[in-house]
Amino acid sequence: MNNLEFSDMFKWTGAIAQTPKIEPALPQSTITPLRRQGFGKIDLSKIETRSGTVYPAPHDKEVKGRTSQSVGEAGGITQFGANIVTLEPNAKSSIRLWHENQDEFAYVVSGELVLFDNNGETPMRVGDSATFHANVKNAHCFINRSDSPAQFLIICSSVDSKIAHYPDLNMKAEITRGIAKFLRDDGTGT
Repeated sequence: MNNLEFSDMFKWTGAIAQTPKIEPALPQSTITPLRRQGFGKIDLSKIETRSGTVYPAPHDKEVKGRTSQSVGEAGGITQFGANIVTLEPNAKSSIRLWHENQDEFAYVVSGELVLFDNNGETPMRVGDSATFHANVKNAHCFINRSDSPAQFLIICSSVDSKIAHYPDLNMKAEITRGIAKFLRDDGTGT
């Protein structure tokens, strides 16, 4: 199967273009030009590519070769997060985790990945998708075992405080306003 062009996944239809404009509740100075328009094409070449992680050492090495672009943030979306994640060969999306308070939807955009969750390993190819429900203890991550980079779109609930569990490490993270606090899964210190 050929790789899909990211822009092919999101073709605007006349029905969407005719959706009534809703004024944002935030001051206009804090809204991106795309948000003021209500929608618009996002130029991926102009979105910052992020690498690194909030994981403490030595676990930060687990995601070497992973980068992401926040397409939701670039478009001014506030009700959910949307990121394009690129995994280089042999890279992982994360340490296997599950979220207490976030639903997730993943869609493979290019390349081939392996979904590693409580059910084992599942090959994921272009056009394949997976969902992960909040507070369901199905720890998961994506791994690129191919010889080429692979990308997936991840969409998740936007919440003020995120709680993620890493059962393979008996660890959990509480992330509030971008600041991560790592604890044992029972809530005691690391």
